[in-house]
Amino acid sequence: MTTVHRSSPDRSAEMIRLAAWLDPHTLADLDTTGIGPGARCLSLGAGAGTIAAALAEIVAPVGEVVAVDLDTSMLPTQPGITVVQHDLTTGLGHLADAPVQLVEARLLTQHLPNRRALLNAMIAATAPGGSILIAEVVNPRPYTLHAPALDDGNLVDLVLNVLGDAIEPDGADMEWGREGVHNTLAEAGAAVHTRWHAETWTGGSYPIQLLADGAFQKRDRLFAAGLTIDDLDRFTDLPHDPQLTVRSYEIAFTHARLPYDGATRDHPRRARGGRTRPAMTPRAVRQAGGIPAHPSGAQCAGPGLRTPSHFSRSRHGPRHGDRYR
Repeated sequence: MTTVHRSSPDRSAEMIRLAAWLDPHTLADLDTTGIGPGARCLSLGAGAGTIAAALAEIVAPVGEVVAVDLDTSMLPTQPGITVVQHDLTTGLGHLADAPVQLVEARLLTQHLPNRRALLNAMIAATAPGGSILIAEVVNPRPYTLHAPALDDGNLVDLVLNVLGDAIEPDGADMEWGREGVHNTLAEAGAAVHTRWHAETWTGGSYPIQLLADGAFQKRDRLFAAGLTIDDLDRFTDLPHDPQLTVRSYEIAFTHARLPYDGATRDHPRRARGGRTRPAMTPRAVRQAGGIPAHPSGAQCAGPGLRTPSHFSRSRHGPRHGDRYR
């Protein structure tokens, strides 16, 4: 069997790199959910547990975050977090026994064969007015914008195309995150907003090391495509070179708000004929020390839910006719 001269990337380092890239976007979405003290949340495929830890702070002191993964070795053990080892290919199981105000899953459902059934189970487990946050890769092929030399650019593009081709045979569905998530949630009556995000990664930055991690994990496929050990060694050096710039993976971030029970809770602006107050951020709620009332004077449905934000059902982002590489 062919071997390489590099040591295997540490899984914890890889998960931390993913978190460093994606956490700012997920945390921004959390600020629009209305989650506050007392909420019960599910973090599925919780990985390094950075989002579970952030949620635990938001729902403290009496809320609960259930952090779920098949490998729980990296999940934090701190007040407010319940760690559960569970195979999500079997569904939610007992995790859906009590309603939750938020379900969060990142880079998870597109890799599971029961992705649609699992998303429907998330919907069923979410309390009226609660939120579901899903983030999935929709374009698994970063590409070179600038490289130290032409041969380096060609090598990077070759490796990244092989890595992109390797994802779908492993069972992932790139179309699922592009439209399937959004449409499944909308069909359930949720108000849904999806945005697509990609950015430039420059050599020496933290997220670009994910490319070297992927090359090591899929090295057998790269060797089968004709790459040599020297090629792979050069590729794993390039993410450290500030002359390399690539376009990142593209991620679809979807936030769905389930409808409230009752006419006065579904759309308070229409029900009352007036304007709603702007939603408070989780930090403002914590500083206020409680859950503000709904504009109608009633508390929002369920513990830990604040005044709802209003979402557009339109999708802002690339469509099938746009350029993908």
